[in-house]
Amino acid sequence: MSRKKMKPVVKAKAKKMPAAAKRQVKQASLASTGAMEKEFRKMPAALVAQYRKEAAALKVQEKKLGLDLKKAQAQSKVATAKQAKHAGKTTAAAKKQMMAAKKAVAAANGVVSKLSAQIAQAKKAIVTLTQKQVKFSAIGKELVKLDKQLEMQAAMIAEARAKTLNKAAAPKAKAKSKPAKAKKANAPQTVEPVSSMEDTVMMEKEEEFTA
Repeated sequence: MSRKKMKPVVKAKAKKMPAAAKRQVKQASLASTGAMEKEFRKMPAALVAQYRKEAAALKVQEKKLGLDLKKAQAQSKVATAKQAKHAGKTTAAAKKQMMAAKKAVAAANGVVSKLSAQIAQAKKAIVTLTQKQVKFSAIGKELVKLDKQLEMQAAMIAEARAKTLNKAAAPKAKAKSKPAKAKKANAPQTVEPVSSMEDTVMMEKEEEFTA
């Protein structure tokens, strides 16, 4: 069997991205990072507002739980009193009322325990949210302070750089002006024509003419 020759695989050349497309990609990237930075700067204030809102909602919930707890405690007190009232009685009716009071006490105490735990949890969450408000409020203030410090530092660097460039440019300007003076000093002097030579030649010609 004859083996078929495999055709060489020609790799497609990667197309170069046009300059305009590169600029668009760069601008999109800068816009994206700019938007991210803007959102980052807004984040501390947004978190403070959100934590304040959640803490306020928890305070309302805590107040409601407190009212429910008072009702449950009152029910437990009434049920305990009924249980104590029928404790020494041996009649069937008294025993029945005793069992009902005992169940009411257990239910009321269970509600009291549950509400107390929820109130404790709400209070703990409020404390945590308040601490977070303080923390992110401080972070926001520090960001503003840092921005001002960086702006001042950038202005100082720019001023120092401008002074350095001016100092470096001054000797170059002086060096360019010196050759001009040298050229003026070394300029060729104009030679005035000697009138005595012309007079001598004219006199010789007159003598030849008269002779």
